[in-house]
Amino acid sequence: MVIGYAESKDGITWTRPNLGLFEFDGSKDNNIVLDSVFGGFRPHDFSPFVDTNPKATPDAKYKAVGRDYRGHTVWGFKSPDAIHWTPVKDGPVYTRGVFDTQNISFWSEEEGRYVLYYRVIPSGIRHIARAFSDDFVNWEEDGLLDFGDAGPTKEEQFYTNQIKPYYRAPHILIGFPARYVDRGMTASTYELPEPELRKERIQRSLRFGTATTDSLLITSRDGKHFRRSDEAFLRPGLRTKNNWSYGDNYLACHVVETPSTEDDCPRELSLYATESYFTGDSSILRRYTLRIDGFVSAHAKHETGDVLTKPFTFDGRQLSLNFATSAAGRVKVELQDKKGKPIPGFTLDDADMVYGDSLDRVVSWKGDTTCHH
Repeated sequence: MVIGYAESKDGITWTRPNLGLFEFDGSKDNNIVLDSVFGGFRPHDFSPFVDTNPKATPDAKYKAVGRDYRGHTVWGFKSPDAIHWTPVKDGPVYTRGVFDTQNISFWSEEEGRYVLYYRVIPSGIRHIARAFSDDFVNWEEDGLLDFGDAGPTKEEQFYTNQIKPYYRAPHILIGFPARYVDRGMTASTYELPEPELRKERIQRSLRFGTATTDSLLITSRDGKHFRRSDEAFLRPGLRTKNNWSYGDNYLACHVVETPSTEDDCPRELSLYATESYFTGDSSILRRYTLRIDGFVSAHAKHETGDVLTKPFTFDGRQLSLNFATSAAGRVKVELQDKKGKPIPGFTLDDADMVYGDSLDRVVSWKGDTTCHH
């Protein structure tokens, strides 16, 4: 394997520049930024990030982790421009894992240190663990992630993690682990897309043809204890190829804010997912879009309903909503104290009705938008 480089000004249209750095098939006319040029390292995965550590030096503005394909080790890399990469040390930086997936690292502003999320397989079940470091060279093991009673099982294993801070709320970590499910040979196996290719893959290994993958949503505020969705966040879908194989629907890296391609719609979030993983000699990334902050929502039917948030400390002068209604729908907001008692001046009777579709609508009570209590 080699690591290639692509770039985009808008996250939608991408180009592969001719970098001329590494020879491949007798030519340097390619976009390769990393191969096995460093002794002892052969790329399996590679996950770069912009290092926001205030102590980061210009030659290490970008950092990355990647597994050595020949062993269960992770190497650390640095770069001034995300194109020219060198190891942060001569050899691996961490060895206490399996790592055979896309391992993720970043500088945690909340914790004031680097964090690594990586693959482990305790008791034969693919799981996620984490480690931390002050200098990106010396790492300390921090154990398995805690999902309570909703962690991975033999029937639903976690293949990737894609955990990073959400850029609009960095104190919240959001991840998109791929869920690996293998029911074995069933009546539905050859009813899935591309049955002939599936039969070929089964000749190599049964699970290459019977396992399937989708992606989940997980969230955390401390980086160690996570909540997960039970339903798939990204499902394979109705398409007839490139989407029902083991290795498809892995969400790549994280969300990116991009312009909308639909009329005059506001900006949106783009996510990039793998497909065609076992369909030939190449793979594909497909772009999906999501409403900004739209990871989870409450959906009201035509009849009136209520949503009660957990208590939180309000800091600011106005309250705004990311919401959408039908033409007949409406929303009213009441503020309550920590005991659940309506605050005078901010009751439902005081609230002004809002309707429409907006990412950031300021709400009001009797025409006043100021939360001055």
